[in-house]
Amino acid sequence: MGTRPSTNDSPEKSTPGAIRGRRARGLARDGSAAEGETPAPGNALGGRFQIGPGVGKDSVAAPDVARCIAAPEELGLDTRVEFREGVIRELNGLPDGAALAIDLTPTLRVDSAGLSALMLVQRHAETRGQRVVLQNPSDELRFLLALTHMADLFDVEPKRP
Repeated sequence: MGTRPSTNDSPEKSTPGAIRGRRARGLARDGSAAEGETPAPGNALGGRFQIGPGVGKDSVAAPDVARCIAAPEELGLDTRVEFREGVIRELNGLPDGAALAIDLTPTLRVDSAGLSALMLVQRHAETRGQRVVLQNPSDELRFLLALTHMADLFDVEPKRP
């Protein structure tokens, strides 16, 4: 049997996959911004998503929603951990029974890892009696939620125009 190539994303041991992954995230070998790339402005989470009341350009948080988070453009393998941890931090800062909105207006793509992150966020909220409201999901995301029987886990607000 042969040995498996390392999938370590450390600067010392880089596989072609790790290099592609860093490039896709705009990172150089040492984890800094790659040549020709500038780090995204924004919050401490690298600017991939924003936190605040009604953060989307056209989004307005529902009256019962305590906070609103704008999801990243791609909610998937590369963004799932950062997104999930950021949302859970926000949920932990809210009182039991509160609602948190996730504005999906900027989100163009969601894969299975992104769906998993949404499910884990919802489970965390449920343990605290909180609600997760999905705002402005695309038709494709609505279809995925229905296909995976996850649609009933969330309050889903209006369709995109």
